[in-house]
Amino acid sequence: MSRWSRWWGVACVPLAAIGCTTPSYVSTSSPGVASAARTAPAPHYSAAVAEAAGLQPVSATVPVPVSEVTTNKEVPISLDAILRLAEQGNAKIAQSREKLAETLLTQEMNARCWLPDTYAGITYYRHEGGIQNEDGTLTRSSTGALLPGLTLRSELDLRESTFRVLNDERLAWQSRAELVQITQETLLEAVTTYVDLLTARRGEALAQELEKAERKLLQRVERLAQTEVSVTALVSSVRSALASRQQLMAKLRQQGNAASLKLVYLLGLKPGTVLVPTDKVIVPIDLVDVSPPTDALVTQVMANGPGVAELEGMLNVIQTGLDKSYGYHNLLPSLGLNLFEGGIGAGPGAHQNWANRFDATLSLRWNLTEWTKVEFNRQRARHRQAQTLYALSDLRGKLALGVQEGKDAILSGREQLGLGADAITQASEAYRLSDKRLEEGAPGASPTEVLLAIRNLEQAHFNHLLAIAAHNKAQLRLLLLLGPAPSTAPVMLQPEFLPGRSH
Repeated sequence: MSRWSRWWGVACVPLAAIGCTTPSYVSTSSPGVASAARTAPAPHYSAAVAEAAGLQPVSATVPVPVSEVTTNKEVPISLDAILRLAEQGNAKIAQSREKLAETLLTQEMNARCWLPDTYAGITYYRHEGGIQNEDGTLTRSSTGALLPGLTLRSELDLRESTFRVLNDERLAWQSRAELVQITQETLLEAVTTYVDLLTARRGEALAQELEKAERKLLQRVERLAQTEVSVTALVSSVRSALASRQQLMAKLRQQGNAASLKLVYLLGLKPGTVLVPTDKVIVPIDLVDVSPPTDALVTQVMANGPGVAELEGMLNVIQTGLDKSYGYHNLLPSLGLNLFEGGIGAGPGAHQNWANRFDATLSLRWNLTEWTKVEFNRQRARHRQAQTLYALSDLRGKLALGVQEGKDAILSGREQLGLGADAITQASEAYRLSDKRLEEGAPGASPTEVLLAIRNLEQAHFNHLLAIAAHNKAQLRLLLLLGPAPSTAPVMLQPEFLPGRSH
């Protein structure tokens, strides 16, 4: 299992707090979750972590069978399960893993190229007609021979075998780099899609709560319209707001369904599976320690980020090949050895007399044509080395960009979350007072004021929701780049104020 699986058990316990329903007010600093996050081992899930996350402990070497996951039409899903299933069930990752296995198998097979080819069989030889003697005269003859036996044939080229081994090692590092890249991209796409799913479901739930407030206002306006003609136009405005609200709910429902379908594809589940998030609360999460200076985080990811070690391994292999191209072993000849032992039946015409026969051939050969290509092969290796260097430079640039953007998004998100919580508090209070004034018939109170308060409350809620989603995505990106923080604990969620809720 790849490096990503080693710390999912530690990092993802706080992520189980993410959900799509409206919480009353849930504390995310329970001792069970905190202790599980501190004590979970790297290779696999401990019992404490599994209990805190609501999962069964799974060995790091035993994959979760997809057939067990897709037994039911509806499948409960959490972020921790997504991280495991995406790595084990995604077709692209599996294909890349099989490609790496094929490369390693080819490397092992080529390491045995020095073993001789062994043949067992029989050869029949027949001659009719003229044949030239050693003095140049022509002789007409009729002969036949039969040779059953065992042949050993081997050729050892030290120079060629050395570079074949280096090339196989380079291809193995390349396959590892591709596997890491595909795994990184797939996991990031899966977790962000899960956040999109939760955001859409949460937004739909918020829209349903706000719809209740608008329907309550519509009933009041319709009653007022029976006695006050001036309120008639406001009835249409409230009905228009309700229609827009239902349109928004339909859009959010479709976005949630699309995210669910995409997750089914990314996790390699059976088509038609319905994913049901098990998380009950949507909260900002804090998985990565962003307190160190940005330069320190950039240095860390450029040295140890995903894919860096693999590309550095490729560079080392290419450089080793260039160094060996100048060695004296390139002057060594290729060694050829052929051995045959068996019977021979030969005689004039169709008559045969039998005897034992043994042939041995030892040859030393220098490929003079290959020497003319040495400098071309070196130039090709240098071009390949330059390509790998540029790929490594580009990768480090992307990693540095991801860390800087992620940290900035997290810090900005924390500020937005605080402001968003304040906005929700103020908008909820404004709605409560406006609704109370209208209900009590206070001077100057109007349905327009209540409708405006509902729209402001809607804007505050959705701004806060989008800020949580952006903050969590940035945390997950940094988690995949840097790994989890030494002490992982989710951020406390501010109480959410909905229309009509006391606070």
